[in-house]
Amino acid sequence: MAADIIKGEKNNPDIVLEMCTHIKKSAKHSLRIIGELLASAELESGEFQLKFSKFDLGILLKEIVENHILPARRKGQTLQLSVVNEFDIEADKGKLEEIIDNLISNAIKFSPEKKQIKINLYEKEGMAVLEVKDEGPGFSKAEKTKLFKRFSKLSARPTGGEISTGLGLFVVKCLVEAHNGSIQAKSDGQNKGAIFTVELPLKEKTTKTDIEM
Repeated sequence: MAADIIKGEKNNPDIVLEMCTHIKKSAKHSLRIIGELLASAELESGEFQLKFSKFDLGILLKEIVENHILPARRKGQTLQLSVVNEFDIEADKGKLEEIIDNLISNAIKFSPEKKQIKINLYEKEGMAVLEVKDEGPGFSKAEKTKLFKRFSKLSARPTGGEISTGLGLFVVKCLVEAHNGSIQAKSDGQNKGAIFTVELPLKEKTTKTDIEM
């Protein structure tokens, strides 16, 4: 439909730009849905394999956060990143990127406008701990039991018209556990925000940076 409008309004640059933006947004949504469906099928079959390599988790986290600055700004949100330690790790970089990307995307997606999202990375008892804390709708105790189930959707809805498949957290949990890690979710109740915490067995280096974006 957007393509047809462009064909009919090709001499109107404002409408063409608006429709191109709409097409791009829809394509991104479709790509995410397809990606989550493929990942879910791969995990369910048990045939997926992790490709391990050595990299710095702190650097990867910063890169992912930078990629989410623009979507957050569109909703007037602020991303605050705190990396207490840098980590040289051996893991599947692409899969960890999927995990982090999904958690930050969800925080942006479900948080209202002009809210703050805090992303923290630190070491605790030999584990690397990643926290993503938002000021969104949170969830009830009853909903918490559904969080990581396949195709599970809660009462909360995206605040900017984004699409949710109900597969993201299911995939995240499977990928975290494949790395011998764990994921937990905490909320004090509806409209009180949420904290998602991922723990992975990693080695740390001693540096500290605090960045607000």
